[in-house]
Amino acid sequence: TECDWRLPSQKELMQAYIDGATNNVPNVGYNFWSSTENTDLSVGGSAQAWYTALTTGLTYRTNKITTRSVRCIR
Repeated sequence: TECDWRLPSQKELMQAYIDGATNNVPNVGYNFWSSTENTDLSVGGSAQAWYTALTTGLTYRTNKITTRSVRCIR
């Protein structure tokens, strides 16, 4: 088994959109979590993380308890 799976960073998900991942990812309409936490302490801080909509390439931050999909990478 492989033990080096991880969540992609916000920039990696944005690059996946630029590279055309929408053509290769099942459920592309889902919003995918990144490993990038929010660093703005005045707006939620580390209780929030960034996610990306692969249909648009836009990223958003929200509370980590919000349901989103994941696509792990190696």
